[in-house]
Amino acid sequence: MLLKLAGNCAEILRKEYGLTEIYLIGSLAHPYLINEHTDIDIVVRGLPDAVYFHTLKELYKILPAGVELDLITAESASGNMLYAIEKEGIRL
Repeated sequence: MLLKLAGNCAEILRKEYGLTEIYLIGSLAHPYLINEHTDIDIVVRGLPDAVYFHTLKELYKILPAGVELDLITAESASGNMLYAIEKEGIRL
């Protein structure tokens, strides 16, 4: 279910915000780590700061209650996170 929701979020990010670099990271990128506390971790490149919170609000509208989403911009990510995205991220 969470993978489908992540795909739905990616679709909105592409269609509504024109983003093309969208990555799934965290436990959803490693199915053996999924548990009852798993959330959706998405990294995007090119999302302007001015629309970040509006975008996050729009994505939460399609998520069921209790499902958490971390929306991370590559521009604000640490070097370690960028390395993890490059090595382990799944492009959506």
